[in-house]
Amino acid sequence: MENKNDILIKIGIIILTILIWSFIGYAIWKGATYQLPQENSLETILSDKYVIIQGNSLKAVVDPVYLGEPYQVLGVITAYNNLPEQTWGDPNIMASGKRVYEGAIANNCLPFKTIVEINGSFYIVEDRMNERYNCRYFDIFMWSYKDAINWGRKTKEVIIYH
Repeated sequence: MENKNDILIKIGIIILTILIWSFIGYAIWKGATYQLPQENSLETILSDKYVIIQGNSLKAVVDPVYLGEPYQVLGVITAYNNLPEQTWGDPNIMASGKRVYEGAIANNCLPFKTIVEINGSFYIVEDRMNERYNCRYFDIFMWSYKDAINWGRKTKEVIIYH
């Protein structure tokens, strides 16, 4: 039979292991943003791959199968944050299962990983909106609550790469 000190040592080792792996996971997650010098554009990299670049950050690498013939729609564009009152479930996880990031957009009809262009900026469909919104509605994720409020509600041309 183990004494109390042995049990406490084992519990301490387990807690320490969990903490170490948490820090490693966080470091890997934070290191997932690559800095590139290109402008905000859709570019070809490495023969068959396309990337979405937002500012200086690589947002996604997608297979060209997702880049079919683009079409345009008139969409109602709003913005949201990861505040609990603006989300359903975990406010840091989108409906696609990915962590929230700027460059993601919500829409109820387009498949995940669909690329949309609004005002020359590219977004990837990663989230869903409240079911009361139809296919014309798009909701851009922004970290800043103030930026989302300032964005407001706009009707804009949306180019969909489906």
